[in-house]
Amino acid sequence: MRKKRFLFVASLIVLFIVCFGIMNQHVDELARYRYADDTNSEIILENLSSDDINYLIDRQLEPDEFMPYLGIENFNIRNTAYYNTALQARSADLSYIVSFVNEFRNIMDLDTLGLLLLEYDYETLASFWRGEYDYMVNASLIVEPSDLLCVIGSNQTLYRFEPKDLVALSGVPQVNQNENEDIQLRTEAADALSRMCEAAHDLNHKTCGNMIAVEGYVSYDMQEELYENAILRYGQDEAILHEALPGTSENQLGTTIVLVPAQIDLEESQDEMTAQQQWLIDNAYRYGFVLRNASEGRMQEFVLRYIGESDALQAQTGNLSIEELQ
Repeated sequence: MRKKRFLFVASLIVLFIVCFGIMNQHVDELARYRYADDTNSEIILENLSSDDINYLIDRQLEPDEFMPYLGIENFNIRNTAYYNTALQARSADLSYIVSFVNEFRNIMDLDTLGLLLLEYDYETLASFWRGEYDYMVNASLIVEPSDLLCVIGSNQTLYRFEPKDLVALSGVPQVNQNENEDIQLRTEAADALSRMCEAAHDLNHKTCGNMIAVEGYVSYDMQEELYENAILRYGQDEAILHEALPGTSENQLGTTIVLVPAQIDLEESQDEMTAQQQWLIDNAYRYGFVLRNASEGRMQEFVLRYIGESDALQAQTGNLSIEELQ
């Protein structure tokens, strides 16, 4: 009797296992995925594991969000939002985006990734995050360097950032003290400088008030050259007193211009300030510039930074601290 009961129970177990196996073979894994259809179901099943499909169902990702990446080596559906954020910010080959995101996924959050890729290309970010920037220990990238009020804080760097809208100065006397090329500024700053120079003509009826532009945008590579030359001239410890560390110069923002008065005006000036210096103190804000070294008395050069007319007016009236830009 016991033997028959055992055989009966065993038969039920075997039957259950067989039936479960048959049923499992016919289970539609995508039954709970609202976007499944005859076109995409087979492709999804071929390319995603059961765990991936469960993730897909839990998040109910739309096909357009992830299907372009299916079949790409090392595609991880859990990084889909990062892939798409990167692609939207800066176009690139999808396989490269997958590789890039997979390597650096844990370094930044989603919003920061999008902001960084609006300013820096993939190669620059990869180089920085792999530790190829060695001028500062534990340096962090400035996220929005195109902001006209961008502040370069301590232990922060622009690395190889280059403004997208650089243009050569036009209608402004210039002698580039760094290289044999036209001085460049961002478009908005260059236009404002041209208007300011035109207005400065009334100061002494000379072109740009007899002021000459000698420095504008300075690239990261040029900063490296200047800094290395300073090391050779002054030594490792003293170089930083004469040149900024590469990637930390305000000039790399493309909104800072250095003007010098003609030598004859310097020689003839008997006052603490030259006529040009006083004119800039009184008028530069009208064109969106702040005079960065206005408090230094009589100057051989005038360092101006473009921050836009509204903020320059705020700085002129004391409602915006210039020190905040340091």
